[in-house]
Amino acid sequence: MVNLTDPIGDMLTRIRNSCLSGGRETVLPDSNLRRELANQLKVCGFLSEVKVFKEGSIKQLRLSFAPRLEAKTLVKRLSRPGRRLYRGVAELNSFYHRGREILIVSTSKGLMTAEAAEKKKLGGELICLIS
Repeated sequence: MVNLTDPIGDMLTRIRNSCLSGGRETVLPDSNLRRELANQLKVCGFLSEVKVFKEGSIKQLRLSFAPRLEAKTLVKRLSRPGRRLYRGVAELNSFYHRGREILIVSTSKGLMTAEAAEKKKLGGELICLIS
């Protein structure tokens, strides 16, 4: 078992690499945070299916890409283990262009898009930006 210091960065890199190589899905180790992020990407239309399966004694996530997720799609990790980025609700829209980009934020109520966080008047840690 590999000990990762940035599991979200690893997940986004696997998605990006698989898209660039022309793949339609990727498999990665399961965790609650990864599953929640994958579900947010599915709601936003970038993933068509998120499936949890067991390989031996290890749970895995299989992410199937939707046609919207292309090789030219930018998937960028914002907050990193060495540099956490937090923003209040008033500062969220300075990080993305509404309509063209999707910002995923970790709030006290879980992961959600920046638009959903603004509606609920929540700020939080900036996880990733997809455009």
